[in-house]
Amino acid sequence: MLKLYTKLEEKLTDLESRTRRENIRIYGVSEGAEKDSTHMVSFVEKLLREGLGLPEDLDLQIERTHRSLGPLPPASAPPRSIVVKFLSFKTKESVLRKSWRTKGFKWNDKQVNIDQDYPPAIVGKRREYTEIRKVLKENEVQFQTLFPARLRVKHNDGSKIYDTAAEAAEDLVKRGYRVKLLSTPTSLMEQMQQLTWTRVERRVRRQTHDTNYKEKLRAFRRTSPGPINE
Repeated sequence: MLKLYTKLEEKLTDLESRTRRENIRIYGVSEGAEKDSTHMVSFVEKLLREGLGLPEDLDLQIERTHRSLGPLPPASAPPRSIVVKFLSFKTKESVLRKSWRTKGFKWNDKQVNIDQDYPPAIVGKRREYTEIRKVLKENEVQFQTLFPARLRVKHNDGSKIYDTAAEAAEDLVKRGYRVKLLSTPTSLMEQMQQLTWTRVERRVRRQTHDTNYKEKLRAFRRTSPGPINE
């Protein structure tokens, strides 16, 4: 059951990723910055053209765009990201790659970054590399996060690709980096505990011993009217 669950979960994540292939997410745009625009699409088009220096005659082919779902965050919290869906995958890729080359842009004195719109499952796995990426940056080691959640690190003896954060942490510790080792589930029970299942106690049917069906049947016979003779 666990193997089947894992296989189906991976399949669903893959299908969700394919539905987001024409999407990007814009991070760092202040809440309410779009209030003076007639439509969210026109606001995002203006933002991308000014921030990335896109030509005016370029048709961005934005189908729709909106803030990420959720309540309005407090003023001290980061603003919600903006989800943008393009009609053309090619246009989306060109916008995304230009943003990567320029490492984002400044808008209203705020740093704005653009990235892929990944499913929550992939976002969680990529987030596991946060501490590892921080250590690599401090040591000026080149690395690249690959889809869906792998890490390529350029060592002195060549590049190496890690499939999980635990695998990367273990190898980096052996190479002398101060990285916290991550615990990985080994037993079947540990793997099950990491799933999204909720344990529910079985309800015990309440048994009544004061009466039984035979007594009820006798009472029914005593109170039932007899046959009517015409």
